Amino acid sequence: NFFWIKIIKNILKFRNKYLSDRSIIMILSVIIGIIAGLIALVFKTAVFHLREFIFSNSSIYSFWIYPLIGISITVLFKEYILKDHIKHNIASILHAISKRNSLMRIHKMYSSVIGAILTAGFGGSIGLEKLIININIINI
Repeated sequence: NFFWIKIIKNILKFRNKYLSDRSIIMILSVIIGIIAGLIALVFKTAVFHLREFIFSNSSIYSFWIYPLIGISITVLFKEYILKDHIKHNIASILHAISKRNSLMRIHKMYSSVIGAILTAGFGGSIGLEKLIININIINI
């Protein structure tokens, strides 16, 4: 524990001596942008690979069955694992930022990702771009 406290103190001393607030904001913005881009890449890649795995040797009937399976798994995930009312929209994120001191439930960081990967990966009709925006806002 003392080792990490010493490292943090040294970093803060370096920051106070050599970096302005503007520089810190710029550095953190670049780091957050890189992390958000990597998360979006992993998300889209996971959906692509799941979809390729499921639909690689499929018949015409599987285009009806697989989306139903994906939606069923997503609903079961929501009802029995999360056990919470989920609203994944920008309004709920802005509400948490303004009214609840930026505190959100921990499942909001991963539940929309898992649900979207399952739904889109199994061929369900879902737009991934809005979810990527939500994921990146939540992680900031």
